[in-house]
Amino acid sequence: MTTKKKFKIKKIISILATLAILLTFVSVVPTTVNASENPSNSYEIESQNGNGEQESRLIGDVNRDGVISVIDATLVQKYLVRLITFDSYDDIIIADVNDDGYISTRDVTGIQKMIVGLPI
Repeated sequence: MTTKKKFKIKKIISILATLAILLTFVSVVPTTVNASENPSNSYEIESQNGNGEQESRLIGDVNRDGVISVIDATLVQKYLVRLITFDSYDDIIIADVNDDGYISTRDVTGIQKMIVGLPI
């Protein structure tokens, strides 16, 4: 077998193993965290909306739908590779779940940890 074929086979096996792990993870992990499931409100901030009114936002709820889900983690990943931009400074604060002043893969991991109930 040529080296090129061996490389292709290894790559296919690697992709299949990654898919198997992802499918296992998705099937056993809850996909959202509702704001009501966080009674301490430790992940909420107060901010002003476009009309100058105060609103409460859930840290990690990047898409503002009231739940923290894999969609929010995906949006942060898209932001990191510059496929999307955030509309406001508040969106950046919401995405910076570990509060280190930067949006990074650590924030994506933080959102994923929030979903499964682990501390960030």
